[in-house]
Amino acid sequence: MLVELTTEQELAAGYEVVNELRQSLSLKEFIEKVADCRRRGNYRLFAWEVGGQYVACCGVMPMPTLYYTDCLWVAELVVMEKVRGQGIGGQLLATVEKWAKEQGYQEMALSSGIQRKAAHRFYQEKAAYHLVSYQFQKKISD
Repeated sequence: MLVELTTEQELAAGYEVVNELRQSLSLKEFIEKVADCRRRGNYRLFAWEVGGQYVACCGVMPMPTLYYTDCLWVAELVVMEKVRGQGIGGQLLATVEKWAKEQGYQEMALSSGIQRKAAHRFYQEKAAYHLVSYQFQKKISD
């Protein structure tokens, strides 16, 4: 079942899931970053709940650009390792896509670390996302 994480208590419960992807963040940093992303970018964090526990999370935010019309950017999508391969990631992403469509978004986009080969297969083969570009990054401050 899809749940939006809005309170600090819910975020703390979702931290274990997100920490599998964003391991550099402490719980305190995670809660602070979510608050900052909400304030600055209308970020939303959803979790997939099974048996009273969060087992997957998906963070999204609007991504208005000249090349995307009404796009929702997937900032995080993580399924706990212990439940991968059970279709949970597909269910979560499909449910978030349905929610996005209801909100008026026309497309969704994401980036995925170059080392995450299994995630790339999932996005292309199971979730029907298309590889359309490479993402580049450069640090501009020390």
